[in-house]
Amino acid sequence: MEHALRTAFCALVGTKFAAVVAGGQSVAWLNGECEALADAHAEMPDDKRQAIKDALSLCKTASERRNILVHGVKTYSREGDGALLTFRSRKNSHVRVVQQWTPAEIGQVGRELSRATSQLYDALKSAVSHETFWLWGALSSEDRERREGTP
Repeated sequence: MEHALRTAFCALVGTKFAAVVAGGQSVAWLNGECEALADAHAEMPDDKRQAIKDALSLCKTASERRNILVHGVKTYSREGDGALLTFRSRKNSHVRVVQQWTPAEIGQVGRELSRATSQLYDALKSAVSHETFWLWGALSSEDRERREGTP
C-alpha cells in the first residue's frame, strides 16, 4: 500500500520530483497529503476525485487495523483457538486496550490492505493520464539510464 500511496502522491502533485518528497514518508502522511491533493484538483471530475478519496479512506482504515495488529504488544490467548491478543496504551489514559485476533481476522487485515491498494490504483488509473500515473518511477528510471549509459 505504501507504494500505491507514493504513486498517488506523485500523480496528484504532477511532477517526477514529488518522488523525492514522498520517499520515506509514512503511510499516514502520504494518505493525508493525497486526500488534500485530491481535494485541490478542481479540474478533475467530481466522481474521479471521489473515487480516489474513497480509496484513500479504505487505505487509512486498513492501515490503522494493520498498525494495531503489528505494533500492539502480543500474547497468546488462553482459549487455545490460535488467537492472539494485542495490548495497547492510549494517550492520556491508564486504561489499556486489549483486542483479540483470530487467524481469520489476521487474514482479513491482509485482504483489506490488498483491496484498498487495488482500489487506489484503479481510481488513479481512471483519473490521470498514463504518463502521470507513472511519474513516481521517472527519476529512478533516469538514474538507471545514466548509470547504464543508455539514453
